Amino acid sequence: MQNFRANILSTSVIALGIAALAVAAPASAGSGSQAGAQAETQTVPMQRIGETFVAMPVRIGDGDTMNWVVDTGASHSAIAQPAAEQFGFVSQMPHPEYDGPHNAELDDVQSLTSLFQAERFQLADVRIANRPPVELNAVVVPVTNDEPAVVAGLLGADAFSDSDYRIDFAAAEMEFGPLRVAHVDGVLSEELQIVFGAARVDRFRSPVRVMIDSGTPRTVINGYLGTRMRLREPGRYEVTGVDGRSSHSAITVPIRGIQFGGVCLYRTNVLMANLDIFTALDWVDEPAMVIGMDLLQHAEITVDQETGQVQISMGGDARDCRRDRVQWSTFDDRPS
Repeated sequence: MQNFRANILSTSVIALGIAALAVAAPASAGSGSQAGAQAETQTVPMQRIGETFVAMPVRIGDGDTMNWVVDTGASHSAIAQPAAEQFGFVSQMPHPEYDGPHNAELDDVQSLTSLFQAERFQLADVRIANRPPVELNAVVVPVTNDEPAVVAGLLGADAFSDSDYRIDFAAAEMEFGPLRVAHVDGVLSEELQIVFGAARVDRFRSPVRVMIDSGTPRTVINGYLGTRMRLREPGRYEVTGVDGRSSHSAITVPIRGIQFGGVCLYRTNVLMANLDIFTALDWVDEPAMVIGMDLLQHAEITVDQETGQVQISMGGDARDCRRDRVQWSTFDDRPS
């Protein structure tokens, strides 16, 4: 079985305006587990990274505290190679131009733009804020040391598998404990451990499939949706994958209004690109988008681990929009 993960690990990636979303082999059984669920709710402040991301303080063993981005588009956590090397990781990865035998154990990783291979590294005694320690079988992302790291890694679903959680992106807070959702706006895929939802876009009648991805800075719609909305092309971008070797062309397009769950936003620009993730999700021939932090920064999501139900609301003190909510149940099927 394959698992999806998004990767934002250095300023060089963030500057591109889009993250890589990866598909990797599953971690070993018990990865990220914690002993027992917390009976009381716990609120933890998050650290803002620039104008886009929110991160949690993470300490591994006796190491220094580092910022890790909380990533709803990630089933498993990831660590930048320079950070992993601080804890004893030694790469066995051959040089990219070498195609002979080697000793590296590699997993196939599908980024937003291409398939590449990466190693894994077992991290013990990972302390996220003041929560109990976890073990993470993290994918090592081979970013370079050319630019100073903004974050050391990504916290995927495996880091929070013991507890319900609420992420208020607007208030930069994360809450843990027994939580329940009042509105079933989305689902946590049982197999993929990614949050899926639905959206309504002005000038387009059909519902739009959505992946909620807080590890991605920019929202991306697929070509199917963009061409049927006859969107204009104000500007063009190159979207480079986390491997740094592949890129796709993207255009920025204006959208007058969008609603997902109870969140309504107006006059926003998104990217349009036929990225590989839409193929991986089998969303090529229907309207779909990956909602990134440019829109999620106004939102709050609540995940009920037991039921797999997800509520998507306005964050901070803002009220949900008055329209009927846009929910995943608008589709006949749900992701497995």
